[in-house]
Amino acid sequence: MKRNGIFNSILERMIGERIHVELKDDGVSVEGFLVDFDEKMNLVLEAADEIHNGHQKIRYGRVIIRGSSIIIVSSAENPTSSEKHYRLINPASKNRSSKILFR
Repeated sequence: MKRNGIFNSILERMIGERIHVELKDDGVSVEGFLVDFDEKMNLVLEAADEIHNGHQKIRYGRVIIRGSSIIIVSSAENPTSSEKHYRLINPASKNRSSKILFR
C-alpha cells in the first residue's frame, strides 16, 4: 500500500520500535512494538501490554488497535522527553484529533 503524508512518514520510522498508545478510555494505554498501520491509523502491535493508570494489567501477543480509539502515539522509550509534537487529524475520528509524538 502506498503511504503519503507526514503522519505516514512518522509512523513508518517507528515500525519495529516500542511505542506507547494512549486510548480514549480514561487511564488506558497500550505499549508494544509497532508492526504495521493503515490509512485509518489502525495499528498492529507485537508483545503488547495493556496499562491502566501507569500499571501493567494484561500482557498480549499481537494486537490490532482501532485508529478511532487512539488519542496519542509516542515512543515508549522516553515518552516524556522534549519531543516534537504534531497534532494530526485522525481520519477515523470525526470529533477528536490525534497527536503523534517523537524525538
